[in-house]
Amino acid sequence: MPITTTSHTPTPADTFDFQVERMTTAQAAGYMGTSIQFLRSNIVTKRHAIPYIKIGRKVYYLKSDLDAWLISRRVSSTETTT
Repeated sequence: MPITTTSHTPTPADTFDFQVERMTTAQAAGYMGTSIQFLRSNIVTKRHAIPYIKIGRKVYYLKSDLDAWLISRRVSSTETTT
């Protein structure tokens, strides 16, 4: 009896590697061009809704989460004619 296989398209969950993608607060601040305090205040106030992972007392950011957040903050300029 032949074995039937189905093709599977890899999803982010299939290829996710926490050890590779995680950043500390200092690394994330450097990557985003912000201050460490900006990210720390986000954790307290949730004002900017920047996603993070908390394991015990340690806070980590995922590069893919930061990229998605940065893209969501993109502002298009409008052209004006004079």
